[in-house]
Amino acid sequence: MGWHLTVMSHGVVLFTVSNRSRQEVEALAAEARRLRPDVKISIRYRGATLRKDPRQLELDVPEPPL
Repeated sequence: MGWHLTVMSHGVVLFTVSNRSRQEVEALAAEARRLRPDVKISIRYRGATLRKDPRQLELDVPEPPL
C-alpha cells in the first residue's frame, strides 16, 4: 500500500502518483501548488474509501501567495 496523489485543473487530471511515502507525495503536491496555484490536489491512502475517510486529504482552496 501507499499514498496516492491526484492533481486536477478545471476537471482535467494533470497527473497522478502512487506508491510513495506520504512525505514525497506532499512534496510533489507543494511543487504542483507552487507551479499552478489553481489546481485541486487530492492526497489519499490507497486503502481509503471514497467516503469521508480520515486518511484522505483534499486540498481544494489555493494557498494565498507569499
